[in-house]
Amino acid sequence: SLQRHVNTDSDSEILLNIFAEHMTHQAHKNGESGKDPDMINTVFAAIEGVMSRCEGGYAGVYLINGVGLVGFRDPHGIRPLVFGSRDSSLGSNKKDHVFSSESVAIDTLGFNLIRDVKAGEAIFIDMKSGGFISSM
Repeated sequence: SLQRHVNTDSDSEILLNIFAEHMTHQAHKNGESGKDPDMINTVFAAIEGVMSRCEGGYAGVYLINGVGLVGFRDPHGIRPLVFGSRDSSLGSNKKDHVFSSESVAIDTLGFNLIRDVKAGEAIFIDMKSGGFISSM
């Protein structure tokens, strides 16, 4: 059971707390320090935990400080989520990435639509490399 205090009636806060609880559980189980290169698997396992506990339609995007960005969509694909990229605004050879519920927002911000996030899929963007990996 969750050992967290929920401050609002927002379902987004509940999803975030479930994700955080699963991240903590996975990190303790694997003995990870947060700097472990296997952190991506921990993130994907935590998303699987969210999907196993939560019913209905949802999509989430979480920034994990110093690690990366993860976007995910409910297993039935009820809520929309799209993914885009553009050349980095910092002038490096990396890419900037974005998630949105609508492709028009991606276009408006000058990003190129890559694709819809699939039902039950999570996409992790590595903060250091700028690359991304998908898991279903």
